[in-house]
Amino acid sequence: MCPPQAGQSATGFLVVFYRKGIESEGLNEGINEGLNQGIKNGTEKLYSCIKNNPGLRTPVMAEALGVALKTVEGQIKKLKEKGRIKFSGSKKTGGYYIETG
Repeated sequence: MCPPQAGQSATGFLVVFYRKGIESEGLNEGINEGLNQGIKNGTEKLYSCIKNNPGLRTPVMAEALGVALKTVEGQIKKLKEKGRIKFSGSKKTGGYYIETG
């Protein structure tokens, strides 16, 4: 481990402390698992929202779930790819529904 380093700047000074490395493998696994679980939970919440409120449009879903519109759009893409939901109706007045077939 390197000793602390000090330096000066025009308005003060700077001290850099080094710390021992952390086990990145366990940390990465934990972070990835947490993110994957969060994404899965978010997608399932969206699916439930559509199931309980058929015909909703993406802005309404985003507001109801308290997430960004882009988040809902990404989750909808995944659900459509898996064949779990479909869009029905015109571009202006249509909405998302659970795929029954």
